[in-house]
Amino acid sequence: MANDPRYRAGQQVDGRLICGAKNRQENPCTKSPEPDATRCRLHGAGSPWSKMKAEERRQDREARKILMNLGEPVDGETIHPVEVLMRLISMKWAEVLWLRAKVQELPEADLVWGLDSHDLGTGPDGPIDKETFKAQPSIWWKLLREAEKEARDLAVAAARAGIEERQLRLSEQTAGQFLNALKLILSRLELTDAQARLVPIVVPEVLRAISDTPGLKS
Repeated sequence: MANDPRYRAGQQVDGRLICGAKNRQENPCTKSPEPDATRCRLHGAGSPWSKMKAEERRQDREARKILMNLGEPVDGETIHPVEVLMRLISMKWAEVLWLRAKVQELPEADLVWGLDSHDLGTGPDGPIDKETFKAQPSIWWKLLREAEKEARDLAVAAARAGIEERQLRLSEQTAGQFLNALKLILSRLELTDAQARLVPIVVPEVLRAISDTPGLKS
């Protein structure tokens, strides 16, 4: 019988995983399954379908490792680590695109000259509102470089895990679509000047919060 528990996949003998399929003696096969497969090569692991499913399991395992290293463990069988990783990469690229747009809006001088400190309060001689500027890279430039590095590192790790280049390109395209939708939404909100000034600050924070959320689902 196909559902006979005696021949189920995932059985262990003496702590070792075995194929478990029915052999000619009508006993569970004790050969080891092929890597990331549930059966041995003689019992179906060499078929195209089995190879495809084994590759999916391998990618999920490697993606889970990447997420664990990022401090974002993925628990449960219904959450697919590869999908979580792709969403994470999409959000990171969305952050990169947003920061690039912000940097492009800056006057050239602001890229190397900016606010260093802002003293605001009350002192012995009355109210204090003092801004100090100095030559230094813009904070937006620094954030962009950091986000680009994080996005590249994620993409490289995903490629090493065997995730197809097509999937990585799609994650970047998704980021662009997300940003375009966001810009359209913001343009229709008719924000006040005060609200508009908050957009370049709030949006990167929200994107980082989304990309840093464990258990993201597509």
